[in-house]
Amino acid sequence: MRTRLTSLVCAALSACLLSTAIAPNAVASTPQQVCTPEPANATWTGRTSDDSWARGIYPAHDDIASNTVALTFDDGPHRSRTPVALDLLEARDFSATFFLTGAAIRPSTYHLVQRIVAEGHVLGNHGWRHDTRMARRFDDPQQSEAYMASEFELTQIRVDLAMMATSKKDFSEMSKEVFGPLARRSNAETQLAAMPALRVRHAAVLAEHGFSEDNRPYRIEWARPPGGNPYLGHHNATQRDAFARALDQQGLALVMWNGGSGDSNPQLTKAERQDTAHLQKTVRKVARRGGVYVMHDRIDPGSLRTVLAAFVSRETDVVSLSHIMDEKLDAAGRCAPAEGPTRAQTSNEPAVIAQLAPLQGS
Repeated sequence: MRTRLTSLVCAALSACLLSTAIAPNAVASTPQQVCTPEPANATWTGRTSDDSWARGIYPAHDDIASNTVALTFDDGPHRSRTPVALDLLEARDFSATFFLTGAAIRPSTYHLVQRIVAEGHVLGNHGWRHDTRMARRFDDPQQSEAYMASEFELTQIRVDLAMMATSKKDFSEMSKEVFGPLARRSNAETQLAAMPALRVRHAAVLAEHGFSEDNRPYRIEWARPPGGNPYLGHHNATQRDAFARALDQQGLALVMWNGGSGDSNPQLTKAERQDTAHLQKTVRKVARRGGVYVMHDRIDPGSLRTVLAAFVSRETDVVSLSHIMDEKLDAAGRCAPAEGPTRAQTSNEPAVIAQLAPLQGS
């Protein structure tokens, strides 16, 4: 894995050098043209494509090459199962994206965030507390947008702390300093009201470690809504639009999936979820079409071995989400934005916080 990580770093560095290189004794060439992406956050109603609503990867209908698959894991980090998943990926020389739940990043698991990154994998954002009803917590669209944005922002903050921490004690102390009394069990109103002061405290901790909001230890680029909501399920256009604005506010691209192990499918028994024939069938299905395969960190280790072996047997090209996105944009003659919009450019937060002012003292 160290060899693969080195190769990835070298490839990225080479790409940067090639884009800026100047031949000896030559005049600097014209800078590469910066792409102008399609306007973000068109409304859900009447949209011409999913990307006109929220940019991202929609493998159910994106044109992804056959037998090309990105592996993803949700709901981690898990104290005992995430290390097993990393070991099994290492053995197969596969990379994956881990969509982390912020509240799962604790003193007992913070080091797994560091390990995921160190071993060449990618971090994704799965929300702070896996709130599958996040789009329904507020009737007011501005409050709804601000709350959903906070769900993703808190996970980014938790990742910042994990990447900076040097010990369980260090992580615990930073977490207490930044989050204060805010906990996974806090209700939506309390969480939203806590955000302004929490950001100030977090900025101070970042600065103490030589970082800033614009220069984080690790910036997450991908998001997956818990349970697929509000993209999946019965949500109205207002709720979906608020979700799209929340993603855009945080500079995140949405990642859906078109196949998976079914390790969390409540309609399957434990034996069915671990059945070899079932697992091999899920691999054949997604590989034939090409796409994004979803599992969870807590997947049974034997099941994960079966899944990875099936991809090896099919000689599947296991790729990154960035590879799929780049192929998609190249085919469409478009390019990704260099950086997502900042909170200051998009947020409705001042008005929202004013509405929640009575909660500040609670």
